[in-house]
Amino acid sequence: MGFTTIPATALKENVFDQIKLGMPLLTAESGGRCNTMTVNWGEMGYLWNRCVTTIFVRPQRFTLPILEAAEGYSLCFMGKGYAEQVAYCGRISGRDEDKIARCGFTVAHKHGVPYFEEAELVVLCKKSFEAQMTAEGFLDRDIIPACYPNGDFHKLFIGEILEVLQKV
Repeated sequence: MGFTTIPATALKENVFDQIKLGMPLLTAESGGRCNTMTVNWGEMGYLWNRCVTTIFVRPQRFTLPILEAAEGYSLCFMGKGYAEQVAYCGRISGRDEDKIARCGFTVAHKHGVPYFEEAELVVLCKKSFEAQMTAEGFLDRDIIPACYPNGDFHKLFIGEILEVLQKV
């Protein structure tokens, strides 16, 4: 099975439903190291006259320095048949093992961005912006103790959507 390219504006899948069914896998590569992790805090929208995604990564995640050094990233929606592998990628750190190989995922590249051939839907992104969240930026102060009791604020990345691949 292959993929067909669809415009980002033609996405029919409800992103909220997709995240509930199975978190997407954020995948990036730099320095010869490819890693993936689950993400469920994110956004898709339109910014700077471009279709974009926004993703959030905590500082302790092994993927963070890889993502910081990479030019882009992918969001792979794997489908129901991969629930166990997706959960594994959310539990295990790439610091400890090659979880991509362990899950049996096949890494492909487009626009220099890694993604998984097993995915049902792939969003390929080029990084456009990154910023570190800080306590001072929160207007709703209740979020900090609820979501950041250890002060491990996310770093956010905005990526221009280069291409959306849908399994045919």
